[in-house]
Amino acid sequence: KIARDVKSAGVEAAFLASSEVTSALANAGVRVPRCFHADLRPCPSDPIESSFALVLEDFAPAQGWHQEKLLNPAQARAVLSTLARMHATFTHAASAARGDNGKLQHKLASAVWPAGAYWQPKMQPADQMITVAAIWRDTHLPKFAKAFQETLTGDIQWETLGERLQAVAVEVGDASHPFGLDAPNGNETVGEFAKWRTLIHGDAKAANVFLRQATEAAGKEQEEYGWEIGLIDFQWMGFGLGVVDAAHVIAASVDPVGLGFAPGETSGASLRDGTFDDTAAADLLTHYHDEFINASVANGAAVSIEAARTAWPIEEAAAQYDAAILDFARCVFGYQWVRVGASPASLKEAADSFNKNSYNKSLPNAMWLVRECDAALRRRQP
Repeated sequence: KIARDVKSAGVEAAFLASSEVTSALANAGVRVPRCFHADLRPCPSDPIESSFALVLEDFAPAQGWHQEKLLNPAQARAVLSTLARMHATFTHAASAARGDNGKLQHKLASAVWPAGAYWQPKMQPADQMITVAAIWRDTHLPKFAKAFQETLTGDIQWETLGERLQAVAVEVGDASHPFGLDAPNGNETVGEFAKWRTLIHGDAKAANVFLRQATEAAGKEQEEYGWEIGLIDFQWMGFGLGVVDAAHVIAASVDPVGLGFAPGETSGASLRDGTFDDTAAADLLTHYHDEFINASVANGAAVSIEAARTAWPIEEAAAQYDAAILDFARCVFGYQWVRVGASPASLKEAADSFNKNSYNKSLPNAMWLVRECDAALRRRQP
């Protein structure tokens, strides 16, 4: 774990120090902190002795920047748009359109993880894949059963969720993180995932986003949704599926209204009373996909919207989303909820936290994640 964490610090430093990569992001309308100075001193023989120093631009309140505990619907769309433009910049098709003989991709590969995202199975304890069922049964059900009974509809099989999630854990882990972490595995260039392979943030959440009201100077992309977005914290940045970033934003950062709950709701009761909008999350995924398609046409990766939708169909993105939700839930239920001692009471106590993810500080968001996992598991059934 120490070697992994040290390398993650080196990844952030190398990424921000790469002027070619950050310039490509700037050209796509993706804002990351400017790096004024970088001093990278890795020590492969003794990783704990490695040191990295960065002098970065500050997303300062004096310049209008701020953070939110959770993202409202407009802010969530702005963040998903930003990620979509980043993802569209680093696909194989975008690289071919640049005609730089893969120079930018090679520069990127030397800086970031071969496979990004901190919760991927290869960066988590191996037993996490086989303990979710027992943890769900013995730890989470005693604490959340009353909330599940009062909030979730009768068709949601929450009692057996851990068992069903564990049964697909390996499969969805492989589908969500198909590229080799320690060495290339062939999926990078061949197969169903190769065309989707791109740079992902790997920890895209509200705590790693700065926002400010967009002005005309911010550019059309930010103006459309009223917010300019700045991204931070690139320790887990690497190659992966862009939809995995999008799913993480939806699951970890969107406020209850953005997921379909009634304004001001604190319990998740609208899941039972008929006022819940069960299309809200799907609409966010569609928004992300539309923005990715538009950006892919804009950068020359596809000749038309129709061609882009054929190359990167929404049906494949939806299947990737389901796998990503389930894979992420494995880490939430198998590790994160255990670590924080999650319960309805603990979520309420953490409501004002900026750093905690939504399912650790909002009961509606936690209920939504359970409901979304159940729905994704059903959609995977033949």
